[in-house]
Amino acid sequence: MQPADLPLIPLLDSTQTVVQVDEVAGTTARLFLTLIRTTLGETPKRLTAEDVSAVITVTTADVPWPIAGYDTIPRLTAPLTDAQTNPQDPAIAEALANALHGLYPWDGFPDPAYFDAFLTGPRPDTIRLTSQMP
Repeated sequence: MQPADLPLIPLLDSTQTVVQVDEVAGTTARLFLTLIRTTLGETPKRLTAEDVSAVITVTTADVPWPIAGYDTIPRLTAPLTDAQTNPQDPAIAEALANALHGLYPWDGFPDPAYFDAFLTGPRPDTIRLTSQMP
């Protein structure tokens, strides 16, 4: 995994969401998560800062996600928060990606606002709370 790579995080509906590696430092990588879905074999479109819905830093050991290509890294204007820069397990990134797409409850962690700390803007319309899940 290196800067500009476009990993694909698997979603619970068998599609993938496009992610971009912003920075790699030692055994961690900062990722830009998007609401863009794709399937394996498709070439993702070029990302802009507006496409980035959340930022999360993960430990890179045992990251199983395929790389769909690479592209220019969009620049975010807002400063990153501690939550966005403190390393998380890749499983947290997968849960966040699924929650962004409404496939996992946004309030599914013990702290119901846990995922809010990773957002780059307001909550997307795509999220669903536990009470809205089937």
